[in-house]
Amino acid sequence: SLMRVMLPGFFFMSFYYFYFSYFYCRGKPEVVTGILLITAIIKIMLSLILIPKFGVQGASFSTLVTYSISGFIFILVFLKYSGESLKTAFFITNEDLRYILSHLPIKRRND
Repeated sequence: SLMRVMLPGFFFMSFYYFYFSYFYCRGKPEVVTGILLITAIIKIMLSLILIPKFGVQGASFSTLVTYSISGFIFILVFLKYSGESLKTAFFITNEDLRYILSHLPIKRRND
């Protein structure tokens, strides 16, 4: 089905939602705008080529490719700006757990 074709693209495009806030909070809204502009240009070009030839399947494939490219660009640009490694950017580390636990409102007994 068409949704199965587009599903991986939705996964990669979800990175947009994560990194959108990061770049805006860092005072870099132009990064988001630039990535979305690149994505829009690719989407238009692919749609003009694929939809006339393949119809809705072409549109689905265009969406998959465009969202995937957008997600990868967001990941790469985030890694460049943040200085994070892939491991620390995508996996919970011991440092993350310590930070979270230190900020939980846990009542401690007085001994």
